[in-house]
Amino acid sequence: MLPLQAALARGVVAVDMNDDHLAAWRLDPHGNPVGEPNRYFYDLTGSTTHRDAQIRHALTRLVHHTRATGAAAIAVEDLDFTDGRCREKHGRNKRFRRLISRFPASDIVEAQWVAERRGLVRFRTEQPPYSILNRSIEREVLPVCERYGMGTMIWSPLAGGLLTGRYRKDRQADTHRAAFGFQHLRDERRLHAVEQLLLVADKTGIPLTHLAMAFAIAHPGVTSAIIGPRTMDHLDDLLAGAEITLPDDVLDEIDAIVPPGTDVGTLDMAYNPPAIEDAALRRRPADGRSAA
Repeated sequence: MLPLQAALARGVVAVDMNDDHLAAWRLDPHGNPVGEPNRYFYDLTGSTTHRDAQIRHALTRLVHHTRATGAAAIAVEDLDFTDGRCREKHGRNKRFRRLISRFPASDIVEAQWVAERRGLVRFRTEQPPYSILNRSIEREVLPVCERYGMGTMIWSPLAGGLLTGRYRKDRQADTHRAAFGFQHLRDERRLHAVEQLLLVADKTGIPLTHLAMAFAIAHPGVTSAIIGPRTMDHLDDLLAGAEITLPDDVLDEIDAIVPPGTDVGTLDMAYNPPAIEDAALRRRPADGRSAA
């Protein structure tokens, strides 16, 4: 293994993995990124085969880039860069992230164990989807994050737009999301739950968007919620409900509609591990399936 300082002296390409691309910076001898990153895009929708091919293609381009620059090593995310800094597209002087996203609880525990055993920098933040309609992380992920002192930056608190009230039973909104054909916007189970939640919102006098946001940050394991308003009106609406807190009786009504620790359907962008995606991992060989 090439020591860090020796690698920096010979040249290192640091890689930040994002939802749709790899961002690669050349580092100077002090571990600081130089210039703007090269970005290698991929599409993680579709089948496992398609996603694997997209990742392989992006990694191949990354390796070719690294060879072309004469760098001696590739560093992914924040491995051994506790003092290093990077420039992400939203600004300079951002520390290399210690963040993971959509990890199952078992992987979080394993990552913490490996970091402790090998003296590595451990992950500090998990970034899972969480909303009234998708509560499965309450079962294991949030308790595990609390146990290890990890923060959680939850995303999709409005359930991909369903908890805005714009998508109703027997009535699809004319939005860019609907135009892309997201299945979770047409899931009858989710739409039925939305209708019930709208009744709760009407009874309490709290707009559905505010109800959804207040619910998301009511859990003690949630550190913050990521929002994605597309217009200033959307932003103003969400900020207007920032101070709302939900009393226990309202939370009880939500629990009755969507029980704790459960999901109503799934988001189109939900993560499925290989053990679920790959049928071969769920089935014994044909000649070994007999109970005899």
